[in-house]
Amino acid sequence: MFTVPVDDLFLQKRWDGQNSAMMTQHFIPRSWLPTAFAVLLCLASTSAVHAETWGDFNYSSANGEATITGYTGSGGAVVIPSLVNGLPVTSIGVAAFSPNFDGMASLTSVTIPDGVTRIEWDAFINCKNLTSVAIPSSVTSIGDAAFAYCTSLTSVVIPNGVSKITNNLFAN
Repeated sequence: MFTVPVDDLFLQKRWDGQNSAMMTQHFIPRSWLPTAFAVLLCLASTSAVHAETWGDFNYSSANGEATITGYTGSGGAVVIPSLVNGLPVTSIGVAAFSPNFDGMASLTSVTIPDGVTRIEWDAFINCKNLTSVAIPSSVTSIGDAAFAYCTSLTSVVIPNGVSKITNNLFAN
């Protein structure tokens, strides 16, 4: 039996003389183990992102801030909280109000609290009955297609502090 190194340092091909076949074996050289352990220890000690629920809202938290990641309420006029479990809400996450990118038909208006700085891509995509959105002056970034296919939305005031608006914000 002999070993043939492969370009990927974590794989090795071995020739099994008895079965006349190549076998792939995963390995990390023993000399790398202390370094690999130290890297894993560092990664484990960084702040983790936690997914949680507060009222009708799903959110994730990291570094003492919350991102709204979903809404489970009945719709209508929705006021996003400025705090969830004592954490300031700083962003509206990807497709937060559009599960499976289908939109939330029952959502008619949204008030976003002061302190939110980002509205991520597809946050409200396909919310076809959304007629109004109150965007606070704290928002600086609005992601791609955040309000795309919101066909009942006729006007939105975008604050002067918004410095980044990406593609297809109001695509129909």
